[in-house]
Amino acid sequence: MLKKSKDYFYLGGFLLFISVILYFIKGNERNAYLGFSDVINVNYIEMLLWSMFFALIGFQSIIIGSLKKDE
Repeated sequence: MLKKSKDYFYLGGFLLFISVILYFIKGNERNAYLGFSDVINVNYIEMLLWSMFFALIGFQSIIIGSLKKDE
């Protein structure tokens, strides 16, 4: 599936994008104003942990992509 180094960069960028989206959905007082708390009833600590998880995998895939040698 991931044959070239640019594939790892694309995967890492996508996962970092997902982590940013999850971070902004996580709860604080401003999200009640934006209406997220009415639509999405989530545990905010859990959403923050998922955001960190996706960011960690995204950074790891970018590092793997930078170390991988294309043939």
